[in-house]
Amino acid sequence: MVTGLSGIIQMLREEAGRPVTTAAAAEPRGTELAASPLGLATDFPAMPSTDGAGLARTRGGGPSAAQHVWQVRDRSESGARLRGQVDDLNRIIPGSLVAIRERADAPWTISVVRRFRRLMVNFVEIGVEHIGRRPSVVKIVAKPSAQGGTPGAYANGRFVALYLPPSETRPVMPIRTLLLPARKFDADGRITLLSSNSNYTLRLNEPIQQQFEYLWASFTVVDDGIVPEGVKTAAAA
Repeated sequence: MVTGLSGIIQMLREEAGRPVTTAAAAEPRGTELAASPLGLATDFPAMPSTDGAGLARTRGGGPSAAQHVWQVRDRSESGARLRGQVDDLNRIIPGSLVAIRERADAPWTISVVRRFRRLMVNFVEIGVEHIGRRPSVVKIVAKPSAQGGTPGAYANGRFVALYLPPSETRPVMPIRTLLLPARKFDADGRITLLSSNSNYTLRLNEPIQQQFEYLWASFTVVDDGIVPEGVKTAAAA
């Protein structure tokens, strides 16, 4: 398990540069809207392998997103009941975001903590609801009109977010959604998702959920930014 939006984004960025195992490479890959942490267009890569232990340092020697092992006590298609130890109880209070997977070569599932019970000292039990699988880190540019009058929250309105593709199993999620850093977004506000082959203009729909750290919302693609091949050729001529 990895906790918090920033921790999940950091973990996915770290894993993006690691070799993909044979088992992971065999996982089906989608072709939905996505961009890599470096802004390169990509379909959803299967998650590479780790040793399953908490990570203390990255390959470059810097701090790494901590991964902790939890015990599954119960599960369903929509969620799970987990037990484990935490050093900061505030990171797993109801509404907190977590990423979980059952083994090193399995895809990550994004979940929200719905129930919390302290068993002893720092040993706790939580109930989580799954909201998406195979998250991708994407680059976003928010125009001032979409930021609810807080354009200074991020330099040039640029930041990173998580894209959750539609999912057919655990959980069943028929729509595409974004997990954005906590800030005020206007309903129907326009944002731009940056990719190497296109810039997608998106219109945010009403938030599905908003917490202290993140906003979860579906969106509508207003413009995919792709110029038809014939037009490109004519322009070049």
